[in-house]
Amino acid sequence: MSGKKSGESNSIAYSVVSEQGLRKYMEDEYSCDLLVATFPTDNVKLSYFAVYDGHGGAYASKFLKTNLFRNVVYQKKLGESISFTNNYITNGFHETDETLFKENKKYDEENYGDNDYINRDSGSTCVSTFIMEDKIWFTLICCNVGDSRCVLYDSDGIPTPLSNDHKPNNFKEIYRIKDAGYFVENGRVNGNLAVSRAFGDFEYKMDPKTSKLISDPSDRAVSCTPDIKRVQFKKKDKKYKFMVLASDGIWDVFTNDEVGEFVEIGLDHEEFLEKIADSLVKVAITKYGSSDNCTVIIVLFK
Repeated sequence: MSGKKSGESNSIAYSVVSEQGLRKYMEDEYSCDLLVATFPTDNVKLSYFAVYDGHGGAYASKFLKTNLFRNVVYQKKLGESISFTNNYITNGFHETDETLFKENKKYDEENYGDNDYINRDSGSTCVSTFIMEDKIWFTLICCNVGDSRCVLYDSDGIPTPLSNDHKPNNFKEIYRIKDAGYFVENGRVNGNLAVSRAFGDFEYKMDPKTSKLISDPSDRAVSCTPDIKRVQFKKKDKKYKFMVLASDGIWDVFTNDEVGEFVEIGLDHEEFLEKIADSLVKVAITKYGSSDNCTVIIVLFK
């Protein structure tokens, strides 16, 4: 199973390629919404790009694709002044996870199809970037939950990471996991889950003493609270050239620098973005042996 999509505006071009690879099931999903909303009060246009890397089934990643953007953005009515504070974004992430928890167990064939690997107990990481632009500025807001990754590159292909991988052995993560009543073994939550933040995965969000959902989402062993990083730059300065969002199937076999060099070489040869993205995925799977689903989005700033 695979997917490809491209688009462009006067200021942004993008391509996404998503491949099942060597996995039995396809659990990755993505969003590429170019100029999806306008806020006239601030003369701001909004684009949204995200990679959702599911595990234990495809249900959670599909749910995020359908609901996350809407739950964050449409807390406001279009036309209202846009102010994406960290609390505002985090509330949208928490609301999405709470809604996922409340979902009933009915198999919705119409929405999710009968050929997908569906597991209502599945989980998903998410790396997403909201791009706000007016006539002068690009403002990037990267929100990360898990170990998918977003990296911004300058005109020389030098990387600026916009996300940090959330792994159970990380100093900040391990204390939250233990405080919630869980443990880390072999770099995994309770010896099983390889990420410390995700949507879904509700078996790691219960209080072991009461078997009830821990009330504060930020206190759960596996939290959906995003790390948020902002970058703003003037369009005319062309300080940054492109951005890459990808699932860990890419980052497991490529470093940030290697991805930047790969894309930069393709751009220097004036290759289409889709060809560059497709080549990156194919090299990850066929040459470097990535065993995971592989999804990559390349966003070019014109």
